[in-house]
Amino acid sequence: MQPKESWNPEIVEVNYDAGRSMSTYTPFDLNMNDFPETSNVIGLCNLRLVAMRIIQTVRLINKKFDCCIKVHNEILQGKANTILDSPHSVDLVKSPSAIHECKIECESIVFQMRRVLDSLVQLTSFLVDPDRINEDKEVRFDSVGRVIHLGKKAGEVGKIVLGDSFYHEDLTGF
Repeated sequence: MQPKESWNPEIVEVNYDAGRSMSTYTPFDLNMNDFPETSNVIGLCNLRLVAMRIIQTVRLINKKFDCCIKVHNEILQGKANTILDSPHSVDLVKSPSAIHECKIECESIVFQMRRVLDSLVQLTSFLVDPDRINEDKEVRFDSVGRVIHLGKKAGEVGKIVLGDSFYHEDLTGF
C-alpha cells in the first residue's frame, strides 16, 4: 500500500528589484503646492485635508524606509541582533529579532504606500469629474485596484493612472 500523498501548497515569493543600489535612495517629499487647487466635494471630504494627510504619510514612509535601510545594513554587517545570536532569544515576545522588525516595518511601508496611491486615485477622480461626484455623492474610483480592474473602461481616470498615448505610461514592467 502506498502512503497517501500529502498536499502542500506551492508558495512562490516574488521580490521586485528597482535595479539600483539602496545607496541611490533619496527621500521623496511633497508640499501643498504639489497638489492642484480643487473645490471640496460637498459632504464627502475636504480635499486640502486629504492632501495634508498624503504629505504626512509620505514623510512617515521616508522616515520608516530610512530606518529599514539602516537596520538592513546592520544585519548585513552582523551588527544587529538576530534570533540566533541574541542573548534574549528565549523570550522573543519581549525581544524580537532585528530581521523580524525590519520585515514588519517594510510591510508597513508597503501598506502606507498603497494607501497613498489609493488616495491619489481618489483625488484624481475628484479632479476629473467633480460635478458628477457632487451630484451622486459617490467616488467611482477609490483605489488603484479598481482602476487596474477596469482598465480601459476606467475612462479619463484610468488614462491618467495607467497612462496612454497622452499621459506618461510606466514602461518598466514593475
